Amino acid sequence: MRLNILKLKKKTFKHCKITKKLNNEILLLKNTFWKHGIKSQFLWQFKNVKPQDVHNCLFVKKKLVGYTLLRKRRMFLNKKKHYFYLVDTVTISKKYRQQNIGSYLMEMNNDFLKKSKRIGFLLCKKNLMNFYAKSGWKKIKKNTFKINVKKQSLNGMTFNFEGRRNKHNKNLIYFLTN
Repeated sequence: MRLNILKLKKKTFKHCKITKKLNNEILLLKNTFWKHGIKSQFLWQFKNVKPQDVHNCLFVKKKLVGYTLLRKRRMFLNKKKHYFYLVDTVTISKKYRQQNIGSYLMEMNNDFLKKSKRIGFLLCKKNLMNFYAKSGWKKIKKNTFKINVKKQSLNGMTFNFEGRRNKHNKNLIYFLTN
């Protein structure tokens, strides 16, 4: 059964305003993709999600079918501090996959980034780069950025970043993800 995009309802929540019921739905949806268990998902969220972080949700009727976590974090570009949103989670309910809902969710994320006038940054495996590129995200060369994790083998991509970096400036971009 193909879903009509018009039946999707978009809602954005700051983490500090999210209900316990919706948070449980988010954890259940994430657990269908990342099999770490609900308790592990909750502990990760408790440790890593801050009050100003944003949950972008897609609903069919009142059921959560799509979800992204945007984590507001700091970066240093040209030795100046800026804020950006780290796209941490993009997931669609198994029942609704292969229906372009992921693209619709990324459009929602992009609209949020444009409206907030913030850069978006994400890390992904090579097999997902085309999906994000189709949504307007640009690959960033591995030798032009650093993040504060021990070892990073994933690919970096940005959105809403054009014109913020001087082409002649060879300084690294430092993304602080925690």
